[in-house]
Amino acid sequence: MFTRSGHVHVDTFQTCSQVPTMFTGSNHFVVNSWFTMQAKKENLLGLCLTNTSPLMAPPGSREAALGTNPIGFGASAKNCDGVSVDISTSAGSLGQIEQHVFTKLPLPDNWAQDLEGSPTTDPQVALKAMCLMPFGGPESSYKGYALAIMVEALCSILAGSMYGPYVRQRREGPGESNLGQCFVAINPELFAPGFKDRLSNLLESLRDLEPVDKAHPVVVPGDRECLNQCKIHEEGGIRYTEKALHIAAELAARKSVEPLKLIIKPDAEPKLTQ
Repeated sequence: MFTRSGHVHVDTFQTCSQVPTMFTGSNHFVVNSWFTMQAKKENLLGLCLTNTSPLMAPPGSREAALGTNPIGFGASAKNCDGVSVDISTSAGSLGQIEQHVFTKLPLPDNWAQDLEGSPTTDPQVALKAMCLMPFGGPESSYKGYALAIMVEALCSILAGSMYGPYVRQRREGPGESNLGQCFVAINPELFAPGFKDRLSNLLESLRDLEPVDKAHPVVVPGDRECLNQCKIHEEGGIRYTEKALHIAAELAARKSVEPLKLIIKPDAEPKLTQ
């Protein structure tokens, strides 16, 4: 089972095929995939769910009543391969909208609503309304909506936490959100033999499909993140934009903490790290 710090007690799985763990009284843990990666390291399947502050409107509603309620899943295949899923039940995220505010680029027309409940492509309007739309597009938004309710049932309602529109709003400032979280780890060795072989075969079959554009081959969830991690490792750190550095410096000054440090390597452009 998962501990509060996200580590997996492997001994639990000697006789148990799957162990769910529930938390209540929580705040958002930020990244689902960190927890599922801990399960993958132990050759387990990891599932991680949490409800969040209400930011998403059900189809047909002018008001946000559900969180983006992210879903994380991870499983290891052969030769260090595997699949890693970390998605929200909304079409876009608040962070993506904030990025569009900075870049001044319009939003896709199925990401957010304005104060009247109509779709908007204006990131400033969307940020003011704080009302995201479920994923699935105009005709299929019930899919993201349904998954958000599923997460509420498995997390907040099952754990006895705050749920749906009753969760503390982000704009209310610091304080306990009392979110519910669900972690499930599954031992594939206690099911049909050959799990890693079959998963590897599936992933390679998908990657080998003929792409529409040969410059963009078919990938599976987690491939792009793995490539980014390799790039960061090769470059020795994360490259930040000038705007991101300015925002980070302002935040550090407001919070009276040490800002990001500049590390200059020989024959390399400046990089920043924490």
